[in-house]
Amino acid sequence: MKRIDSNRWSELVATGTDYLTELAEQGEHVEYAQFNDRVCGGLFNLGDASERDQLGRLLGDISRASVRERGVMLSALVHHKGNMLDVGKGFFTLAVDMGRLDPQADDVMRTLFLGREIEAAREKCGDS
Repeated sequence: MKRIDSNRWSELVATGTDYLTELAEQGEHVEYAQFNDRVCGGLFNLGDASERDQLGRLLGDISRASVRERGVMLSALVHHKGNMLDVGKGFFTLAVDMGRLDPQADDVMRTLFLGREIEAAREKCGDS
């Protein structure tokens, strides 16, 4: 696990938010590794579980802020390599924790929720 001071973390959240907002405006999405390279300068070793978890926490902080500010989880735009609908379990755990997704949601409901979040990101960021 990387030691990242609070100022640097805040910078990563702001930079990540800006980048994901830009992607939403363009109707685009990004893989985790590309996000790590572009926003974090490759800071996280995605081969290390604890560092993947840190990247997930960063994306969680971005989504918490974007829900407060725009009503949408911007991390819906970040996915595993080759599959835009594979955003990872942490995304759905956060959605449940934030009261945005039913804890009993099955895979179909989760996929529909993800699709709505992606569409909402594009709509709400395109209006900015």
